[in-house]
Amino acid sequence: MHSRPTLIGTLDFPLVSKLRWSTRYNGLPLTIVGIVIRGLLRAVPALNWWYKKHVSASFDRRFNVNTAGIVHSGDLDISSLHKESASMYKGTDAVTFGLVISALGIDYSSFVFIDYGSGKGKALFLAAHFPFNKIIGVELSHALHLAAVANIEAIRLERLRCREIASVCEDAEQFQLPDGPLVIYLYHPFNKAVMIRVLDKIENSLRRSKRMIKIVYQHPIQSDLYTEDLSEVMQSSSLLRKIKLPVRTVAWDVYESI
Repeated sequence: MHSRPTLIGTLDFPLVSKLRWSTRYNGLPLTIVGIVIRGLLRAVPALNWWYKKHVSASFDRRFNVNTAGIVHSGDLDISSLHKESASMYKGTDAVTFGLVISALGIDYSSFVFIDYGSGKGKALFLAAHFPFNKIIGVELSHALHLAAVANIEAIRLERLRCREIASVCEDAEQFQLPDGPLVIYLYHPFNKAVMIRVLDKIENSLRRSKRMIKIVYQHPIQSDLYTEDLSEVMQSSSLLRKIKLPVRTVAWDVYESI
């Protein structure tokens, strides 16, 4: 499951890029509304909540999927032990995702995109706007996995640049990474203890097959629901280094294999 914190922070990207990704993911009408009431969205939390709710609904209508809503870890169909280490499901913010992934500077067609804790699959569909070789979501909850499968079957493929999309229902600690270059996406999907074990598996994969792996981590800055930041786990790795994107970001970190 993805960690779905309430993200407090902004991304300082060129306005034209923000508008491009907002229009692509959310449609032109909501993009224009967002521009007009931008100041109010920052000043009035209730209005900001209303706008984000409509943006999520618009995305689902636009692509014929169902990714909106929040599912708390306690309501997931997983064991009590897994519930303690899991985070709630809440769909990834589309515009900031598009901005960060577009700044990676890679040949997407050579990379497989992996989303740990993929939930209903929203990040998979956002990634499908890039020409990745393949896109795979790894989800422990069977109910969320089935929702993702239904969305994959229903999504309007003509809007996507990658149509090889799959969801697997599997424990992240057991998932075998495919060979070849990877982009691994983490929307704070589990606690630090699990992240340490998942990172160990990533490092073992790198030792067996040295290649480029980029890890994109969206983490909470301020939230009553999330107290652990997984950044220090990645920073402790001798096989990864944190890199700076050609844009300034807040609440998004990118690491790559050395």
